[in-house]
Amino acid sequence: MATTMKASDFGTVRNHLGLLNAQKNAFYPNRLLDITGETPTTASQKLKIPRANFYKEEVSLKRNTILEKKIIDFVLVADLAFELLNQNKKETVIWLTSPNAEFFGDSPFEICLRGDGKKIIKWLHIRLCKEPGVAF
Repeated sequence: MATTMKASDFGTVRNHLGLLNAQKNAFYPNRLLDITGETPTTASQKLKIPRANFYKEEVSLKRNTILEKKIIDFVLVADLAFELLNQNKKETVIWLTSPNAEFFGDSPFEICLRGDGKKIIKWLHIRLCKEPGVAF
């Protein structure tokens, strides 16, 4: 009997850490601060958005903006890390926010906020055997 595939089996955003709203067109700034341990001031500097946004319930993600790319890449990295770390939210958050020797001392969070999240996504795909390459 064949297994039925779902859309979520093909790279859709799952939002395991709850950073996005249900429509996936806005993010929860307080959730981002909880996950990363950043303050509104440092997070606003890293995301290059006004600090006042971190006092809102939701911040809209306009299509094809740098902010949308950074947040969506971070959510995708979090989803893949969550899968790699056996659905362990605590370990996922630690991995996302800790300096990593594989990334020259930067955390995956910092890399995503720089706009280089696709590199982490590719790295995780290789480790999850979702892309050809060496896993170890």
